[in-house]
Amino acid sequence: MPVPWTPLHDVEVKNAFRLLCGRKQIDETEMDGLLAHIDEDLQRGRLLRPIIDLDATFRRAERLSRTHAVKTLARTLDLLHVAALLEIGCGTLVSGDERQIATARAEGLRTIDIRSAS
Repeated sequence: MPVPWTPLHDVEVKNAFRLLCGRKQIDETEMDGLLAHIDEDLQRGRLLRPIIDLDATFRRAERLSRTHAVKTLARTLDLLHVAALLEIGCGTLVSGDERQIATARAEGLRTIDIRSAS
C-alpha cells in the first residue's frame, strides 16, 4: 500500500537529512543514499504524491490551531502535516513528533509513533 508523500514531507524530510549531514551525524554519501531512497520509493510507487489543495490545507491548519494548539503546543509545521493528512483523507499519521501525534489523536486519527515502533 503506497504511503502519501506531500510537498511538506519533501521539504521536511529532505532538509532533516541535510541537517544531519551538516551536523556531521551522517556523511554526504549517507545523505545522498537516503535522498536517493526517497526518489526510488517515489518512482516505484511506494510513496505516492497525492493532489493536495494547499489553500484548504492552510485553512484547516488554522482551525486545528484554534482547536488544539493551546493544549498540544503544536507548531505550525505540525499543524500543516495533520491538516494535509486530513485533506487527503488519510486516517493514520506516522510520526515521531509528540505534538503532531497529540493533534492527530485529538482529531480522532490513528497514529503510529516511530519512536516506539519495533
